[in-house]
Amino acid sequence: MSTISEQHLAYKTWSSPPPDSELIASPTHAPLSSLFSKSLRSETSRKQRRYTGPIYKILSVLFHIWRAVVLGGQFVLRNTAVMANRGPSYGLSREVQEKIEQKYDPELESRLVDWIIAQCGGNVERPQPGKHNFQSWLMDGTLLCRLINSLYPRGKEPIKKIPETQMAFRQMEKISQFLKAAEAYGVITTDIFQTVDLWEGKDMAAVQRTLMALGSVAITKDDGYYRGDRDWFHRKAQGHRREFSEEQLRQGQSLISLQMGSNRGASQSGMTGYGMPRQIM
Repeated sequence: MSTISEQHLAYKTWSSPPPDSELIASPTHAPLSSLFSKSLRSETSRKQRRYTGPIYKILSVLFHIWRAVVLGGQFVLRNTAVMANRGPSYGLSREVQEKIEQKYDPELESRLVDWIIAQCGGNVERPQPGKHNFQSWLMDGTLLCRLINSLYPRGKEPIKKIPETQMAFRQMEKISQFLKAAEAYGVITTDIFQTVDLWEGKDMAAVQRTLMALGSVAITKDDGYYRGDRDWFHRKAQGHRREFSEEQLRQGQSLISLQMGSNRGASQSGMTGYGMPRQIM
């Protein structure tokens, strides 16, 4: 018994647990030995995790990418809802978000749905009315890519491949390709929405503006690839550029201006002179 009490006192004074070789191999001390052995192993593994932290993160990312590719994007889909949904806004952020949401037009949504179905073909399924349903309808980017391709002749489509995938980053890539193709088609930069405006539903009114601008450009070009009612979008104003010959420009230089030799041009008639009082009453 004296040996056991002395070892217990020694365990209390040690700063770290003794190795298993220093413990007495007896049935009485077996649980105590296993306890110190487990704590020592956990301390060692904790140090190893701290030492291999960056390597562990890199391997974890590579493993997640491999699992997303092999399992068909199941891992990415599980995190999509977390990434695409935001928490509630408060204070000034909530007021700004409410003003943005008030710009959304349900009537314009119905018109855009009709145009996309007419432009892309009759096999496109019509979504249920509502902003969230409209977002889910366009969220994967497939319809947007088909829409911009339908405005080009066959063989000259800007987006060559439109893969139907459930992977989040692939869907966002298709939205980005549509935005680049729409800008190249003629939509000005200020009318282009951001990818997160559609993917996260931050500003669906901006998505409507981009589609409206795209339809207006298609109507204005009038190249025969627009399908649908022409009253859905307005035609953009076009400049009427005039070209003058060198002879006409020379004749214009010889004309006398209206104010040359005239006393009816700009003058200070009726103006108060410098230093003179102004008579108000």
